[in-house]
Amino acid sequence: MPPGEQVFGGTHVVVDLDGPMNQDWCEIADVIVGPRRSQIAPAPVASLVLDRYPGCEVVVGRRERDCLAGMRDGRLAAITEVGEFSDRAVSWLAIYGSFLYSWRVARMPFEGLATASVIAGRYLGSSSDRLGSLEVAGRAQIMLAHRWPRDAGGTST
Repeated sequence: MPPGEQVFGGTHVVVDLDGPMNQDWCEIADVIVGPRRSQIAPAPVASLVLDRYPGCEVVVGRRERDCLAGMRDGRLAAITEVGEFSDRAVSWLAIYGSFLYSWRVARMPFEGLATASVIAGRYLGSSSDRLGSLEVAGRAQIMLAHRWPRDAGGTST
């Protein structure tokens, strides 16, 4: 890819809630994912996870047909995967959570993220006989939903 201006850079910790060795890591996680259905996906459960791990900013869980992300400020995001994904072993929930976390810490307004498409893949550079291209591994649409009620938790600071 041609060089461009870097808008934001940083690192963060993403932890799988299911991992037996990950409980200590959850204490310092920025993003927590729970791949088992209904572990995090209902909004009240997402709120409880955020209350349990005060350093965490985003939790993401899989529902029956889509995914749900909950954020510390009470926002929810519905995530719909589009088409086939090239590698089911990839933790797509971690990618979605990282996208939302990065948006937040870059201080970009969530109002500008009413709907976003996340395309994960790799760029195949150009050569003398072909143009560069993006090999798409998966796509998802992220749509901000509503905030959960303040008394449901997850909004503590």
